[in-house]
Amino acid sequence: MLAVTPRDQRLWKQYQITDADYRRILEHQGGVCAICKCPPRSRNHCVDHDHKLGATRAAVRGVLCGRCNYLLGEWNDSLKKLQAAVAYMESPPAHAVLHVEGRAPLGDRAAPLPPPSFPTITVSTPPDGA
Repeated sequence: MLAVTPRDQRLWKQYQITDADYRRILEHQGGVCAICKCPPRSRNHCVDHDHKLGATRAAVRGVLCGRCNYLLGEWNDSLKKLQAAVAYMESPPAHAVLHVEGRAPLGDRAAPLPPPSFPTITVSTPPDGA
């Protein structure tokens, strides 16, 4: 008979999966968070699930790091909000107002923005005696 761990009990109660199921899902994802691709740190990644489906195997979508899982939870799994965030990052409204052209590609934080171009301001002084 196999020993049942507290983790197995928790995973089964919450999602109807075992630790072996969890490990297979994580392995299928390449051992990393399904969204940001970071590896697990000192503790396990989170089991992401569709809250509308409840505690069932069918509700499990994948394994996420805590940050990505938190983000989805904060936005109530809203695809509209996630798509709006992508659109915002692709076309920041401030760039239109500030007339910023060309920028680092989405997700490429290492690439610098082009240097700003400032208007030339000429200051003249009135002639003496004016």
